[in-house]
Amino acid sequence: MALIDVGGDKAFGRHVEFLDAFSIPWAAIADGPALHPTSDLYQQLKDHGSFSAAEPGSVECDAWKEFWAAHGVFGVDDVFGNDGSMAGESEAHLKRLDPELLSRVGKGRSEPRKGAAFAGEYPCRRTFQTSTR
Repeated sequence: MALIDVGGDKAFGRHVEFLDAFSIPWAAIADGPALHPTSDLYQQLKDHGSFSAAEPGSVECDAWKEFWAAHGVFGVDDVFGNDGSMAGESEAHLKRLDPELLSRVGKGRSEPRKGAAFAGEYPCRRTFQTSTR
């Protein structure tokens, strides 16, 4: 699996068009503001015809997270944070998990690189089994 920085939610649509044109499966990880129903990401994917399910009847974050997940777009926050609070940004989520680690690995890095560096050092809480088939 390749993780690609597409330059934020404003540029994701053209990547989806390319991947869909070649029938390449994709998934996206987005922060809270990108999951809001007024976001650029929403408009791009709607214009592209990417949505097969009915949109939620509310603007509650949990309802929209379910909608997005059904369409291959995932987020970790429980708030949009598009109100200027920055609460839904990926960096805010990482800061809640381990502020010291974020401070150490995040200096001078772009958001995707902060996330990758953080993930590389954050203790994994799940146990994975390897199949020997």
